[in-house]
Amino acid sequence: MLHVIENVVPLEVIKQIRMMLESHNADWQDGKQTAGASAKNQKDNLQLARSSPNYEKIAEVCLKALKQHPVFMSAALPKMIVPPLFSCYENGQHYGNHVDNAILPHPITNEPLRSDLSLTLFLSDPDSYEGGELIVEDSFGSHQIKLAAGDAILYPATSLHRVNAVTSGKRLALVTWIQSLVRSHEQRQILHDLDISHILLRQKLQSMGAMESAACEIEALNKSYHNLLRLWADC
Repeated sequence: MLHVIENVVPLEVIKQIRMMLESHNADWQDGKQTAGASAKNQKDNLQLARSSPNYEKIAEVCLKALKQHPVFMSAALPKMIVPPLFSCYENGQHYGNHVDNAILPHPITNEPLRSDLSLTLFLSDPDSYEGGELIVEDSFGSHQIKLAAGDAILYPATSLHRVNAVTSGKRLALVTWIQSLVRSHEQRQILHDLDISHILLRQKLQSMGAMESAACEIEALNKSYHNLLRLWADC
């Protein structure tokens, strides 16, 4: 299941991030350095070195925004998030079809992390570059994704995916991977559906002034959500 997560980072913050990424002291390196063995021949992009002066500040802002976004937290149920990579595509650069590695070493602790979900946060305005679409293939077909700056796409890391060549302009994006508390995509989707239904129902009842009369039903739905999470969580 693909989840488009809107307005993860405000546009004024995105503009500041772009300025830092395009500053003279940004240390861009060949993206092949972080590619798995099977993906090295498919990958042609640049990535900001994690030792770059502005890396920690930018990463902290983006990760904080993700962790505060209710849709991301509901859909991903994150246990661990890999410190993100910031990628740049220009002058025909692209990333061919590949699947992300199942196990990733944490770049700081070297602790192994299971990649359940992949996330791309778009940092460039879509009108500022040509090409650069993220293509995700799953059992429902091929999905072409090019979102507004500040929006993100969350999708199963098991998916075959690619980034089309950028034929003009520059595509800046954040990419990261998540190990979820719930390993199963199907179980995670059930929990997300329950959580969103609970939130929307509560909001609707509040607007109607009917919360008190439906309190038992609301709590029964909440109970089912947490008991399923307790049953399925891999802590």
